Amino acid sequence: MFTKKKKLKLMSLVITGSLLGGMYTSTNSIPVQAATEDTSSVVVVNSTFEADDTTIWDGSGAILERVTTGAGVCLKATGRTQGYMGPKIDLTGKIQGGKTYETSVWVKFDGAGTKKFKVTLDNMIGGTQGYNQMTNQVDVQANTWTQITGTFNCPAGEVTKAKPYVECDDATTDFYIDDFKITTEAGNDAPEVTDTVYTQSFEEGLGGWAARGGEISQDPSQKQEGSNSLKISGRTKTWEGPIKDLTSVLEKGESYHFSAYVMYNDENGLDSQEFHLQTQIKNGDSSDYQTIGKGTAKKGEWTKIEGDYTVPSGATGFSIYIELPYKDDATTTIPASDKINFYLDNVVVTKTVVVKKEYQKDIPQLKDVLSQYFPFGTSVNPSEIDENNVHSDFIKYQYGAIVPDNCMKPESVQPTEGNFTFDDADKIVNFANDNNMILRGHTLVWHSQVPAWFFQDKDDSSKPASRELLLQRMKTHIQTVMGRYKGRVNYWDVVNEVISDKSGLRGQDENSKWKSIIGDVDGDGYDDDYIRLAFEYAHEADPDAKLIINDYGTEGSSRKRDDLYNLVDRLLAKGTPIDGIGIQSHISMYSPSAEQIKETIEKFASLKKYNPDFTVQVTELDMSIYSGDNEGTKTPTEDILAQQAAQYKKIFDVYKEQAEKGNLSLVMMWGNSDDNTWLDDFPVKGRKDAPLLFDRNLKAKPGYWGIVDPSKIAVFKQKVNIANGTPVIGSSVDKKWMTVKPFDVNSFVKGSSGATAKVKTMWDENNLYVLADVSDTTVGDKDTVDVFVNNGAGEYVKYSINRSTNTDAIKVTSTSTGYQIQAKIPLGDIKAAVGTKIVFDMKINDNASNGEITSSVVWNDYASVDTLSPENGGILAFAKESKLSETKKGTPNIDGKIDEIWNTANVINTDVSVQGTDAAKAKVRTLWDKDYIYALYEVADSNLDKSSVNAYEQDSVETFIDENNARASSYDNDDAQYRVNYDNEQSGGGNRITDKFKSATTKTDNGYIVEIAIPLKNEAVANQIIGFDAQVNDAADGVRNGVNIWCDASGQTWSTTSNIGNIMLVDSTDGGNTGNSGSNSGNTGTGNSSTGSSNHHSSNSSSSSSSNESESQNTSTSNNNGVAKEGWSLDVNNNWTLIENGKPVTGWKLVDNKWYLMNQDGKMQTGWAQDTNGKWYFLKNSGEMQIGWIQDTNGKWYLLKNSGEMAIGWTQDADGKWYFLNSSGEMLYNATVDGYTLGSDGVWIQ
Repeated sequence: MFTKKKKLKLMSLVITGSLLGGMYTSTNSIPVQAATEDTSSVVVVNSTFEADDTTIWDGSGAILERVTTGAGVCLKATGRTQGYMGPKIDLTGKIQGGKTYETSVWVKFDGAGTKKFKVTLDNMIGGTQGYNQMTNQVDVQANTWTQITGTFNCPAGEVTKAKPYVECDDATTDFYIDDFKITTEAGNDAPEVTDTVYTQSFEEGLGGWAARGGEISQDPSQKQEGSNSLKISGRTKTWEGPIKDLTSVLEKGESYHFSAYVMYNDENGLDSQEFHLQTQIKNGDSSDYQTIGKGTAKKGEWTKIEGDYTVPSGATGFSIYIELPYKDDATTTIPASDKINFYLDNVVVTKTVVVKKEYQKDIPQLKDVLSQYFPFGTSVNPSEIDENNVHSDFIKYQYGAIVPDNCMKPESVQPTEGNFTFDDADKIVNFANDNNMILRGHTLVWHSQVPAWFFQDKDDSSKPASRELLLQRMKTHIQTVMGRYKGRVNYWDVVNEVISDKSGLRGQDENSKWKSIIGDVDGDGYDDDYIRLAFEYAHEADPDAKLIINDYGTEGSSRKRDDLYNLVDRLLAKGTPIDGIGIQSHISMYSPSAEQIKETIEKFASLKKYNPDFTVQVTELDMSIYSGDNEGTKTPTEDILAQQAAQYKKIFDVYKEQAEKGNLSLVMMWGNSDDNTWLDDFPVKGRKDAPLLFDRNLKAKPGYWGIVDPSKIAVFKQKVNIANGTPVIGSSVDKKWMTVKPFDVNSFVKGSSGATAKVKTMWDENNLYVLADVSDTTVGDKDTVDVFVNNGAGEYVKYSINRSTNTDAIKVTSTSTGYQIQAKIPLGDIKAAVGTKIVFDMKINDNASNGEITSSVVWNDYASVDTLSPENGGILAFAKESKLSETKKGTPNIDGKIDEIWNTANVINTDVSVQGTDAAKAKVRTLWDKDYIYALYEVADSNLDKSSVNAYEQDSVETFIDENNARASSYDNDDAQYRVNYDNEQSGGGNRITDKFKSATTKTDNGYIVEIAIPLKNEAVANQIIGFDAQVNDAADGVRNGVNIWCDASGQTWSTTSNIGNIMLVDSTDGGNTGNSGSNSGNTGTGNSSTGSSNHHSSNSSSSSSSNESESQNTSTSNNNGVAKEGWSLDVNNNWTLIENGKPVTGWKLVDNKWYLMNQDGKMQTGWAQDTNGKWYFLKNSGEMQIGWIQDTNGKWYLLKNSGEMAIGWTQDADGKWYFLNSSGEMLYNATVDGYTLGSDGVWIQ
């Protein structure tokens, strides 16, 4: 439920060197920008109950009453005795067969616990009674208004009854509903049936049907109607099924409705199975396969599958067939349930008249709006650019570049060896060239959608191809395809998705055979030669084309980003003709952040060191409205689309900035509108998505306006939960800030590049505290930070802070990258308590030159350029104090027993409920040493169960760790999840280190003990704060029915460390547990560990730094005039800087007989880093230079000389043994180099 908020007056308070001026109240009202009218949907019903519209509602046996609550007027259902009893509305005549409906309703019940609610449609369609679920079934907490949404595809047929009703799984619970709304898409009228053109009931035989594999026969034992059906048997593949050529029946460019009945009773069949009604469309020598309809059949029951399709005008042949969901039999073992016999009956094809869509023409063209920054384009398929398809003109209107989605992939252009089919690819190339569009070719080498024969021996398909054969095939394929289009394709994705989701290059365990067969050709210790050779073959085929390596996930996973960077860095150093990196960017509106995307682009763009024309491209952008595959279908409401628009704006702000820097050269959407997105039905079957800039009717969505003109849409209100705490404002940064997650102030309202900030906030009874690290290297007297806060008296107070502001409440400090602000802002009349929400915003003004403000960014109000509006501010929600527990130093024996050393450890409790009631809990103790974090769980659980095949649904404990405490919205490369069940079976997720993780368990009288050792990627040091959480899973009868955790109640800890707790590593053995409190402030200023993974290498890889061990390091950073003080300085991102003579030190520096390396910005480096001479070094978590042998998380060994420099080539260690280190520093073993043999330990066998 949304409640109306009282308008706030505007008040401004200007702060400079001292408090100047006073308060004033604005006499000008600030208009609120209304959302643009949504013309993409038609409202079927919208009951808010504000008016007395209850007469159209029936209780189905319940008593309905219009009542007033704190949320306004709503409808209450009482006197229920059955689950179905609840508010019901008759929409007969308003809900039609063949249409899609979006349903939304808010529900609440009084009392305690959780109940399940959903909306069901009582219907009669085609003469058959049904009860179809219109929404997801949702768990609703007591006393909490909860929204239920869903998408319902109404089956085709005459609807003679349609009565949606709200039901609850508890038969006697009274409940409330409000804002009941059903919509359908404008123009989504069911196709008008005009003529039946084909029927087949198999009464007179098979009627020309054939088998795509297996055998078909007429069968009288089963029939949907009549006396016979078609039976298919002997199937061995999912795609084998009955097929019928309808080329002579159907007309090109016309639309048809297809329906058929299927049934199975095979003993190998599952209780229910999905079937697909498919088309095979021939276009010359090539074929395209499309799904017309899907249906889930129950064993022994006839099920209707139906759908609509328009025959492409260029089709030369058209067939329909039935199959089970496709699986590649070359790479997947097909289960018996996918090979079942089944029956087909009563196939009907009717000609329909479909209302033609019209794209929106009265709006700016994106290709023109963005042309000053980069070309902008979309993926296409051949049917979309058909002259009779409205998408063809729409694509030409909005986009200036195209890329084929499938028809240039290996299986499409060379399905059998030597037989190339270019019809569809030719169509797209011609379309691009004829319309002066930039064209990307996608893709030449990939692990997916490549025929099995590529990797098989010519004479015996059961044997793998040889290296030589596979290389020859790869070269032939690349040069044949590229040769055909030489000079006509601007960019080629030469290789696609080669980076593993685990580590390194994708291998056979992830469905790729390229690496395993071709291997290490040149003997350098790397098996990436197929990639190098692919680019060389491509460059030979078309020397003028730009050659791209393309991959997904690099913008959200720093591990994948670094792996791809290191691969390309290594190949470019060898002279491989790679012209750029493609960032696919299949993202969500929740993550990754714009800052993560910016960091990824800038990291890849740093490869310009090899070639100034090296580029980065965004190649497959779409933005899902879902956070993951655990979400059911939801309606794209105004709020959801506003949130998506806000994220699109932020990301395109980054794209524009990076284009102006010369880093980004092209942005491509993966799909031109929501009616053709690959995210429908993926990764969740039956779930529709809305990830693009235009809706299913080709109308501009808020995301479009977020890029073109944000003032035309409603501003999405961001919400941040902020921890309770009272940090000290002073010359050093209070250690409490290290437990707080920062948010970004980076949405441009003026300019497209300039100052941005990372901000942290806390609250206490009287004040709001702000710590802002402003990135602004151009010093100007108009550089300001404006903070806007609702003071509780109807006033929106503006605090303006500049670089020279210094008072008791505000401290400003110069940093190596800009300046840092510590501020204490009075809350005025706000009654501060957990749950309080205040309106808040920030604006960063950058005075880059000529005394003028050249750019401004805001946190939330991107619709206002000058004065920010209280109506468009974001929300700070006051939360509890961030949990922080001290972890003492000590090394236990991992044996599942409580050693004496555990008796000195502090205890935390998993007493925060995530799921269920009275679930198992644990007392958890923690210890640390330089290599490990240790935890001991004492779980109270009298009923142990691990019968589920899913590890998370077994009685188990989970430990979450965020080594650098960055609290990222998605897992960084140092974030990990470790799970152990009561039988000591390990599992988990994130970037866990499996080979060094240790665990042991013991069953007890009332539960079990789990003892674990979590390996660290960097050496731990005293006073370091690490993100940490501890969870207990409670299972029964194969289902997880309860979860308790120490800190994060969101249930999302498996995917983000944003809300976990904190542990401080202490040296003392007698320090007390700080429990739920933040640490005391002090001048030690010790920060967090830095770079996470020590995987080798990346240029300037250690952008974040770590804590320092030296007692002499003083965190005081400035005097009262904002001039940097001497010594070590820590910023909001836990980056250390050493200040000497008022300036940050860069390069190498000897401090207390230890060497430290600072980058060009003065930030202390950790992990792998490269100095200005191009030599590689490894810096400990403390920043100290490492010497000697080290091993990374992948088990690879490196040798660092006494100078710290990474050794390469033949090298003798301190023990006089000879080793060979390849060009990346990795020690080789079990190999022969230059005729010399290396043993399993890497030592030269003399």
